[in-house]
Amino acid sequence: MLSKSKTSMLIRVRNVLCLFLLILAVLSESYTVLAIALDQFAEHWYRTLAWLLLILPFALASGLFLLYANRRRLAFFLSATSLTLYAVLICLEVYLGPAERGDWIFEGAWLAFCAIGIFAAKLLMSTTDAIE
Repeated sequence: MLSKSKTSMLIRVRNVLCLFLLILAVLSESYTVLAIALDQFAEHWYRTLAWLLLILPFALASGLFLLYANRRRLAFFLSATSLTLYAVLICLEVYLGPAERGDWIFEGAWLAFCAIGIFAAKLLMSTTDAIE
């Protein structure tokens, strides 16, 4: 059985890793949406959709800030919604163009990243001392 101090330290390490994962998700969402929005060769409706989806990284970042305000349910809702819509955008991107085997593997890894991010947000929401 682990001592209380060791358990507390492991929970804090887990929370820091979850936060870093979600910060990485904010950066990757921002890059993807801006790359699509600024692509001159993409279709007009796709670029317009990307500009509308620029709110996704801001929703995820605001969810991270809401963890500090102890609004954990709202933070999880914003984070999970943002990552789910990002996964839908990834699926749409594969659907629009001809996808080869390598593309499916790459996109599957990004979908797994989104699922892990939702799980990390759930872990941060459920802990009693998420960020202390």
